[in-house]
Amino acid sequence: MEKLVGFIISRRKYQENILIDFLTKEGILQIVARGALKSKAKLPGVIELFDLSKLELIKGKSRYILVGGRIIKRPLFLRQSLDRAFFLMAFSQVIGILVRDEQTQKVFNLFLNIMKELKDIKENRLINLFVFALAHLLLIEGLISRDEGPNFHLEKNFLEQLWYSPLNDFLDSDYNHKKLTKFIKETRNWLKSEGAKVQYLDLFLKMI
Repeated sequence: MEKLVGFIISRRKYQENILIDFLTKEGILQIVARGALKSKAKLPGVIELFDLSKLELIKGKSRYILVGGRIIKRPLFLRQSLDRAFFLMAFSQVIGILVRDEQTQKVFNLFLNIMKELKDIKENRLINLFVFALAHLLLIEGLISRDEGPNFHLEKNFLEQLWYSPLNDFLDSDYNHKKLTKFIKETRNWLKSEGAKVQYLDLFLKMI
């Protein structure tokens, strides 16, 4: 049995089971919580979306099987903010599309930092935080460099602020809303052209 710490970044129903994508430092694990939708199930409380949890797992043929676990931290602030929930749904969807196992420790740390900032950030700065998170994810995955990216058009002064300024300075900056939105849309269009499903990213774009 393995005990791993991570974030639940996706969950979906399958018959009486729940299928989970679990972001850990070791990789994104596919997990099945067998019988989790049954009325007498004992595990659903530890598999809420975006929980930081320590799960007890047994390796099955195609997925890990959840046998126990405990919640380390639950983001209760999401219950009062639909915008923040859509933020995480969109960002988690991009993570699921792009992330390779060899980069997951960096992605885990990025997700952890974003969760900390997301709790208290002002509503009108959500787009700044999303662009920061998205750009750093693309950097980790080698799809954009600190100077330029083949698929994304970013101005030099914007890049310098993005990579070299403290996060709080970037979040407090009054960047042109259209430029920030354009970057997210370009990323969305590129993912779509690669055949990825981006419905949560579309919802976030409508929200902002």
